[in-house]
Amino acid sequence: MLNLYRHTGDRGWLRRAGDLAHQAAQERSRITEYPYSLYKGELALAVLAADLERPEDSAQPFFEVEGWRNSEPGKSSR
Repeated sequence: MLNLYRHTGDRGWLRRAGDLAHQAAQERSRITEYPYSLYKGELALAVLAADLERPEDSAQPFFEVEGWRNSEPGKSSR
């Protein structure tokens, strides 16, 4: 959803991502099998919260170009 927001500028995608993040945080007691997983654990919620604060810099590791290697410190890579 954050990827769609970045590519379309449609804030509806950003709202939906925020809604799902809120829902996941409410259900985090069910996160037990993989607590430190980047995709399924509490760490995932922390990373998602950070991505929601700066969606223009968000990137799905291993699937999207993160851009941090070629950017200047303090500047967005997008």
